[in-house]
Amino acid sequence: MGVLRTFVAVEFDEPIRDRLTAMQDRLRESKADVRWVGRDALHVTLKFCGEIAEETLPAVGSRCTAAAAAHRPGRVTVKGLGVFPPRGEPRILWAGVDDPAGICGGLAETLEEGMLPLGILREDRPFLPHLTIGRVRTPKGLDRLVKTMESEKAADFGTCHLREIVLFKSELHPGGARYTALGRYPLKAD
Repeated sequence: MGVLRTFVAVEFDEPIRDRLTAMQDRLRESKADVRWVGRDALHVTLKFCGEIAEETLPAVGSRCTAAAAAHRPGRVTVKGLGVFPPRGEPRILWAGVDDPAGICGGLAETLEEGMLPLGILREDRPFLPHLTIGRVRTPKGLDRLVKTMESEKAADFGTCHLREIVLFKSELHPGGARYTALGRYPLKAD
């Protein structure tokens, strides 16, 4: 049996991805040295499980089923742009998630608790729902990029109804990570 690098996430509908991709194109004009996240990889990570043994996969899937069943579907809005860390040299470019009902945070907490018995440890930083849209490689062009992001910091990419969580396998490649859905788990029926 092998080892899989995995995480649990929520995905967003096509119109939101289209708007995020259009924003990435606008930000690319800065000529900053950024590795942009591909359209199909735009998601909010709820729980990074890390490397798990393949034989653990059914138990991880069971925890995902239980977490999804404990939460109702709901609406979230993708809006705003920012960087991590908030001070100093930016490394991650992100779009924010406005989640007034706390769906993402609730799911993240349930997954954190549910994965502990499997030896998958808690994150050491607080959960902040966001979509990574790019990763800074070098400081080249960052001033122009940050200026553009500042002018677009209130951008609204749309609202969608979250109905499921997804367990992904992540494979690292020179051009960036490739994600494959291993399971989809519907949230509690209304």
